[in-house]
Amino acid sequence: MTHPVLARNRVAVVTGAAMGIGLAACRRFAGLGMKVCMADVDAAELETARAEIAKLAPDGQSGVLAVPTDVAKPADLEALRDAVYERFGEVGLLMNNAASRTGGGVWAPLEDWHVAMNVNFWGVVHGVRAFLPRMIAQGTPCQVVNTGSKQGITNPPGNTVYNITKSALKTYTEGLQHELRSTAGCKVSAHLLVPGWTTTGKRAHKAGAWLPDQVIDLLLAGLERGDFYIICPDDDVTPAMDRKRILWGAGDLTENRPALSRWHPDREVLQTLAESGDQAQDDYFPVEDYPATAKVLMEQEATQVIIGDPEADRAEVEFLLSQGYRSLLMVPIVLGGESLGIVEAMSEEERPWTRTEINRARIISHQLAAVIQSRLAPARPPHDERGAEPRAVI
Repeated sequence: MTHPVLARNRVAVVTGAAMGIGLAACRRFAGLGMKVCMADVDAAELETARAEIAKLAPDGQSGVLAVPTDVAKPADLEALRDAVYERFGEVGLLMNNAASRTGGGVWAPLEDWHVAMNVNFWGVVHGVRAFLPRMIAQGTPCQVVNTGSKQGITNPPGNTVYNITKSALKTYTEGLQHELRSTAGCKVSAHLLVPGWTTTGKRAHKAGAWLPDQVIDLLLAGLERGDFYIICPDDDVTPAMDRKRILWGAGDLTENRPALSRWHPDREVLQTLAESGDQAQDDYFPVEDYPATAKVLMEQEATQVIIGDPEADRAEVEFLLSQGYRSLLMVPIVLGGESLGIVEAMSEEERPWTRTEINRARIISHQLAAVIQSRLAPARPPHDERGAEPRAVI
């Protein structure tokens, strides 16, 4: 490493250091010859981790300090700062990494809201306020790393509380870096680390997840370059998919789509179709633009759903008729604004959704098709002269 912060005898302070990403960071910092201060709320786990890092540190026990710390308490961060400066005399890197997965949906208990905010957001604010003035006063190059989450950017449904804490942290860190770079003579920079799916704590490692060491590899490379956003992929989600998901979320605002539209099937259109028994106008897409469509269609059973794109033409229906389908019910099932047929035609690199998400949307479309079919069947006569019953196909 050539960055003056990531250098021998500089000092790194890491919260949430007893395991996971924090522990992996401490290993790497010690390996670079840095002195390491480890902080965690679990004193027993922290002591075990300290002993491990001391074996890696060039100065052994004297190069590692462990301080039990509850980041939700400002006084604990102030005590941590005092202990570090008394022992080592400076701080080159502050990594606010401690986090809580406590949370839930909007109706989660208020106590859980407070726990999550106190650790994930206020814990970072407490750390910055305790350390940053001294770090700026040193007059040496320094870095502050705040560990965020993709959930604070794309806001997937399920754990709204956690999403909010990480979204607030992102906004805070962006504002912090803006102020630091706008302060004359300041040599401190702030950085937002955004891990992907990572095996942390004592959880069993699962295929698709990254290991903490992989996150730290990317972190160090990003810090060396001076990147602000350090966004990690994993073995399930590529950087290209991350970019598409982030842009899709921004598009909800610019295109006035429903909130969190990536998880929002267009139920209003389906309800209208189901109740009226009518096809939406021009809800087809040209099959020649999506060569995978034919394969998808031919592998499915009858009495399912055709996926249509309202902005295209009727070439798809002509293709289906040429394949022997005599009566068709065209239903636009939308997955985050893209028709499911278009999703199937995309390459893995182009898809902003995982295979699991696509399969879930397909299951939903099949269930909705059954409802639509049951409502339409008694009310509509066969469409062809030979008496074939209406059927929907995917």
